[in-house]
Amino acid sequence: MFCPTCGREESQERKFCVACGTNLERVTKAISPGGDGALVRIDKAFDKVMAHYAGLFFGKAADQAADWRVSNSWKIFGESFLSLLANFILFWLLLFVAIPIRLLVLIFSTPFRLLAERNNRVNVDTAELEQRVWVGEVLPSVTEQATVKIDESVAVRRRQIKS
Repeated sequence: MFCPTCGREESQERKFCVACGTNLERVTKAISPGGDGALVRIDKAFDKVMAHYAGLFFGKAADQAADWRVSNSWKIFGESFLSLLANFILFWLLLFVAIPIRLLVLIFSTPFRLLAERNNRVNVDTAELEQRVWVGEVLPSVTEQATVKIDESVAVRRRQIKS
């Protein structure tokens, strides 16, 4: 296809011209007769949906769906069929292997894990906690403008001077 703006030939069927940036997809739609009919839109929609599904295993499926060609439609169909087979196998493996094994592991390990959690817990009685008595000590002040912690003797002297 030739770019109508700069005249450069695009052999890779890109959406935009590399030289000038013209939207070649729009030019293709304007040149093609009849536009998109109902069957074409349905076909493109199927390609997009199947490419989204096949994109789980095949990375370029979405790019192939955007480039609407018959060969790409067949590639997307094959990739989505292979994805279906892979998902089918994974489903049965998960259903009959992974889930039962996980269930058995949980059934047998739960009592031991609960005992280990109970033994690791710290029992704290309120009688064992030390009581903090602030009566004879210097209380920290929120309004004190000091960046360094002042010795207790200096703090006591300040308190005596203020009172």
